[in-house]
Amino acid sequence: MKKISVLLLMLLLAVSLSVTSYAANISFDVLTDEEEPYIVEEDGAADDNGRFFDGESYILYKFTFDAGDTKATLRLPLSSGYSVCVSTDYNEETGLGEFQELVKQPLTFSDDVADEWWSCNSEEIDLSSYLPLCRNRTIYIKVGDYTPEDGLGGFLYKTTVDLEGVCPVTFVSSNDQADTGDDTTAPVDPNPSTGDAGIAVAAVMAASVISLILIKKKHS
Repeated sequence: MKKISVLLLMLLLAVSLSVTSYAANISFDVLTDEEEPYIVEEDGAADDNGRFFDGESYILYKFTFDAGDTKATLRLPLSSGYSVCVSTDYNEETGLGEFQELVKQPLTFSDDVADEWWSCNSEEIDLSSYLPLCRNRTIYIKVGDYTPEDGLGGFLYKTTVDLEGVCPVTFVSSNDQADTGDDTTAPVDPNPSTGDAGIAVAAVMAASVISLILIKKKHS
């Protein structure tokens, strides 16, 4: 029993050393070339201040995540009256499926409406709970007008998604290094494939549970 426990603990250590954590970032200003690949649908106005959504107008973004991504945080600087919704369901023929409104900021006519109009809020939205649910690792974000009947729509200036996750460690042997013409080491991709990260994490968890059960039985 003792030998088995030691072997399982060694397995746990080996698997733990085979994965590494990483952080990544998707960030773009609106109305730029960097924004284009993420746009699924757009229906709104725009000026030097950013995108403006009034009435039924909106923009729909698509973000596809890697298998190793475990945490995703959406950051949006918004002003005026806006609404932010999330969905994991979209069809080109029928459009956005069931969605959830994550953030809403109403704006009403008042004496200080001009100040409220341009007051920018930095919205921070945790998307992590949607990662296991989304089809093809894709999440859709819709930004629009919270009160479409009053003409006080929202402004969007920038979009950022911060990512955290785990992935297998990539080992590069001397034979695999690119010939750079000198003695320097060829750079390794800082974002290796994360397709096996879920398997590695599951193995760590399984080994931990089995080890704890055997150790507990030994002392009981």
